[in-house]
Amino acid sequence: MGYEVLYYDSSSGGPRMANVLYLESPAGVGFSYSSNTSFYTLVTDEITAGDNLIFLPRWFTEFPEYSKNDFFITGESYAGHYAPQLAQLIVQTKTNFNLKGVAIGNPLMEFDTDLNSKAEFFWSHGLISDSTYNLFTRVCNYFTIRRQTIQGNLSDVCAKINGLVFTEVSNYID
Repeated sequence: MGYEVLYYDSSSGGPRMANVLYLESPAGVGFSYSSNTSFYTLVTDEITAGDNLIFLPRWFTEFPEYSKNDFFITGESYAGHYAPQLAQLIVQTKTNFNLKGVAIGNPLMEFDTDLNSKAEFFWSHGLISDSTYNLFTRVCNYFTIRRQTIQGNLSDVCAKINGLVFTEVSNYID
């Protein structure tokens, strides 16, 4: 579904119109779905990027009035994978889009880095002490605590650090 969005362009000194196309992918996110439920176990990041690359030229053929507009790919969360992969495919295949850039907000890039940012966040906001931060980053990081908890084998040292973190953070921060 597409929308027109009015925005202020400081370089031209006035309002301008932008067109936005929302694409939910892969099937199963947002309001989209697949009637073939086996699809959900087969879909990969590569398939999603490829499907999007199949869709976009067809969309531009259906709506050629948009084909010369600047084209930006944006997304959030897991689109930290999809958006750059789609942009890479567009560049590699030399697909004739007027691709100008990619923007991802709050991207999920890779679990180790993303999950371990919790210690940095807590420490930088004064929620945990320097000594707890050092333990939380050097002895048993959040990714390790989470992985061990999911596997049902949280080590004693990680359990102690986790308890220390949540004692300092309190029940008021999730």
